[in-house]
Amino acid sequence: MALKEIDPRERLRAVVDTYPTQKAAALAWGIDQSYLSDMLAGKRNISDRILALLGLRATVVEASGNALSSPTQS
Repeated sequence: MALKEIDPRERLRAVVDTYPTQKAAALAWGIDQSYLSDMLAGKRNISDRILALLGLRATVVEASGNALSSPTQS
């Protein structure tokens, strides 16, 4: 299955914009407006629950190279 890269903040913003206010969106989802604002601003990660409400899920993929390789000893 091919993975499609999606920016969850863009998706979150698009859905929030369908509500009259951020507060209305937050109330509909049972979260604080400040938490929603922080997610939109990138100050907090988007929770798995909110990702699910957006029709998304987090996936971990291996990056090329080994970022955690041991330093070479001299």
